[in-house]
Amino acid sequence: MRIRGLEFPDELYYHAGHMVWLRQHGPDRLVLGVTSLLLATAGEVLLFVPKAPGWQVDRDRSVGNIETGKLVAAVRTPVAGRLVVVHEALAQGAIAVNRDPYGTWFVEIEPSDWDRDQSNLLAGPSAWRALEAEMDAHDYGGSGPR
Repeated sequence: MRIRGLEFPDELYYHAGHMVWLRQHGPDRLVLGVTSLLLATAGEVLLFVPKAPGWQVDRDRSVGNIETGKLVAAVRTPVAGRLVVVHEALAQGAIAVNRDPYGTWFVEIEPSDWDRDQSNLLAGPSAWRALEAEMDAHDYGGSGPR
């Protein structure tokens, strides 16, 4: 789905407020990345500094920080669990995420209660409405990545 010039693949789960997406990766894992809306509002991601694999994260807590030309910000997870794998190459430079935000994941998580946390995520039309509301909150009128 395209909203105001930004792409949001239908097969992903979204948390509009955190500007992240999740995709199931095998039977008991998820990969997490940032949305095109984050890139459009925060600017080009230069670096990702993750927490270490094995780290237990609570829902709505940071899995690491991104650095852009405009800011340093936490990447928050909408699911609780254990960080299994971090995308180490993004710590050297995050150019890939700017070119392909939905093909470039940041961390792989083994959720501790996927059934509960999944209820806090959106997909399909409900996600699109929430993403549009988030665009309004950030005064993003459209035209794709800045």
